[in-house]
Amino acid sequence: MTENEKNSHIMKGVAEDVYQSLLVKDISCTSDFIKECQRIEEMNQRRIAKHRFTRLPNVVPVASIE
Repeated sequence: MTENEKNSHIMKGVAEDVYQSLLVKDISCTSDFIKECQRIEEMNQRRIAKHRFTRLPNVVPVASIE
């Protein structure tokens, strides 16, 4: 199997958001593919997620209209 065939085969199982990110990169071999996937995973782990806060029982949620 050539490197291009390997990369195409591996890309079939990749999540859509990761796939879009990998398309813009110049990936010529499977090791580049693995390195880029690991870089994306590290970035996702560093990302600060929004934490939901607990709403007080006496507060009514109201949409603001401006």
